[in-house]
Amino acid sequence: MSGAGCWELVNPWCSLVILITHLRQRGQVPPDATIALLAEDGHLVNLAEGLEEGPSPAPSMGSPLLQERGTYVLVQIISKGLQIPPGEGGAPTCYESLLENLDERCPELAEELRWLSGLPP
Repeated sequence: MSGAGCWELVNPWCSLVILITHLRQRGQVPPDATIALLAEDGHLVNLAEGLEEGPSPAPSMGSPLLQERGTYVLVQIISKGLQIPPGEGGAPTCYESLLENLDERCPELAEELRWLSGLPP
């Protein structure tokens, strides 16, 4: 789900690169943005991690990352450009729903995104 309540039916058995490209186009996300999918149960699926698994004979597929017939909200991952002293982890991350009115449509998922972003409830 993304935008103003738009639903997109996708084939998780396709190449992960094709899946990500399709979701970016349909969700009108900039090509350089990092996206993820937030499952109905609150589990965040970072699609970029599926691409980082290293070289393999077959292209990475979306199917191991996604549940069949699952419903997901398209999310943009935004790394805040704050300076962090060495040894204290990476840059803080914010997760922004690309589904309009997430608070009204799925309040529990909106709460999960706030928690993941380190924001107060």
